[in-house]
Amino acid sequence: MIRRLNFFGNPNDGVYAVVTEKFAIVPRKLQKRTRKSIESILEVPVVGTDIGQSRLLGVLAAANSNGICV
Repeated sequence: MIRRLNFFGNPNDGVYAVVTEKFAIVPRKLQKRTRKSIESILEVPVVGTDIGQSRLLGVLAAANSNGICV
């Protein structure tokens, strides 16, 4: 099944989120509905946070199964 999500009205989700096979990190102010969708689609826990008061987490961080680099 294909589902479309918009983060803050922008279809470029990778700019706002960091996702691995174990977790997803999304901006704190992301809608609860969108968080729940991510959680159910990817079957990973979703953590809401910001990096340096920015919600562009996908630009500012990289992650894999071994850890995260900010």
